[in-house]
Amino acid sequence: MTSESILIFGAGGYGRCVADTARLAGFEVAAFVDIAAREPMFGAPVLSEAEVFASSDLPRAGVVALGDNALRERTVEAIRKQWPDFRFVTVVHPRACVADSAVIEEGGVVLAGAVINPAAVLGAHASIYTNAIVEHDAVLDAYVTLAPGAVTAGTTRIGRRSFVGLNACISHGVTVGDDVVIGAASAVIKPLAALSVAVGAPARVVRERKVGERYL
Repeated sequence: MTSESILIFGAGGYGRCVADTARLAGFEVAAFVDIAAREPMFGAPVLSEAEVFASSDLPRAGVVALGDNALRERTVEAIRKQWPDFRFVTVVHPRACVADSAVIEEGGVVLAGAVINPAAVLGAHASIYTNAIVEHDAVLDAYVTLAPGAVTAGTTRIGRRSFVGLNACISHGVTVGDDVVIGAASAVIKPLAALSVAVGAPARVVRERKVGERYL
């Protein structure tokens, strides 16, 4: 069976992880897309956005592999504006464990060792890194990122563009608002309001964020 050819928007470290996962999942990487053209990666060209949007020969399918949630959202919007017919694929590593009843919406990425349990929902363009766990009935809104080893317990709700750091955990039934950043190894046992930065075990809010502020 011929593999589907896709574009990967992002040629940094996360882009390389997504490309490796995409190839193992049966996709062919036609090109990477970055701010400027540079040397090829994994045998595929790295093209500028201007080159890509001016081309009529490249596939109109792919994934946005940018670690910053807000930047990922802006890039998706820019692609839709240039190419309304562009199709965002889901990329799931063959060594991830995804329940049959779990839902992964368009553009979602699930890396190696991650677990997505029954009735969990990953919103559009969510990024689930290596060995992260999304427990049963948890709902992650669009553009959420779970860093390596992060765990969301059952029936949690994570708001749009929120970031859960390395090895952080969120207790059963807890709701996290939009645009929240949870620090590495934090333990969230109470709800977090939108635009919070929370760290520690138990996690405490240390400051508020601004919309569009960098995550790392």
